[in-house]
Amino acid sequence: MPRIAIILSAACSLLTGCDTTGPEFVDLSNVSVISTQTGSVIARIDVNLESSDDIVVTGSGEYAYLLGVTPGPGIIAQIDCSDFSLDTTFDVGSGMILGLSLELNEQDSRVYYYRMYPCEMLTYLEIPSGARGDTLDLAQNPVRGMASRPGTGNLYVVHSDQIEIVDEDAMEVAATLDIGGRGPAFSKTGSELYLLSDGRDSLMLLDPSTGEILASASAGFRREFLCVCTVTRSGYVYAAITDESLDTSGIYQLNAATLAFTDSLISDWQYGRLCSIPGRDELYYYCSEATGSNILIVSIPDLEIVGEAEELVGLCGMCAHPSGDFVLCSVQYYGYPDSRW
Repeated sequence: MPRIAIILSAACSLLTGCDTTGPEFVDLSNVSVISTQTGSVIARIDVNLESSDDIVVTGSGEYAYLLGVTPGPGIIAQIDCSDFSLDTTFDVGSGMILGLSLELNEQDSRVYYYRMYPCEMLTYLEIPSGARGDTLDLAQNPVRGMASRPGTGNLYVVHSDQIEIVDEDAMEVAATLDIGGRGPAFSKTGSELYLLSDGRDSLMLLDPSTGEILASASAGFRREFLCVCTVTRSGYVYAAITDESLDTSGIYQLNAATLAFTDSLISDWQYGRLCSIPGRDELYYYCSEATGSNILIVSIPDLEIVGEAEELVGLCGMCAHPSGDFVLCSVQYYGYPDSRW
């Protein structure tokens, strides 16, 4: 049976205010369904959202959630992964004050998001109903990411200078860690927390209970980390990197316990996004200036490029379906009909 990847593509509509004498600038928001056996687009689903970077999928694999950040209402789209359809959308307030992160709780009963005005506030929707949940005031320092710690019922909200540990049942801050950063990622057991420094120049392994730094790795001279993903079976973590001039990007392979550097895949590409595929020794890697397609399939732990999917312009974020059959990506694309793909 063919493996299938879902690529969620979203771009803003600039229909209003366009010069009517020139070519039409159209809304290209859609969900593109790509077969990973053939690498080709086999379906597209209208979403009609200007998306943020973030997209998440429930642990059951039933639904995916995409955050739309617009000058108008903020929207969270609920996508049915069983038939590749837009199930519904939820209005979550002004799009101008929404943060760029979504996170699910372990029970698949809540999708968390946050607002930046009039203060940093955490809230959630009950899923799949979309009922609005309680709101929690956060530390008044921009949120740099969120991650639910497996097996604990705690949500870690990361700021540049601290981490707030939120008791999800009580919806209150239970503890604070005196360390900050961005882009948190837990190991599958929840016993390790990987965190990028706020300046992205280092990757840290933390004790999630105390915030103690157990290990760290440098991105290297004039390089920075973009994101990190954990792999259940391999004993490694993988990080996408770039240099400050955006001339090169690639993947670092690091020992999961020590963050010792073990291997890399570097080339003359620009930018990068990365996700691991559950149950498979593969990474999906997006790089904007790769030769051929910009969505590459990389085998691990040997870091060899073993395939590619159909090229998409403006891909911003990726997450894997828990079955390993799908990769879900948010894409922002601005253009005219003739340059759509």
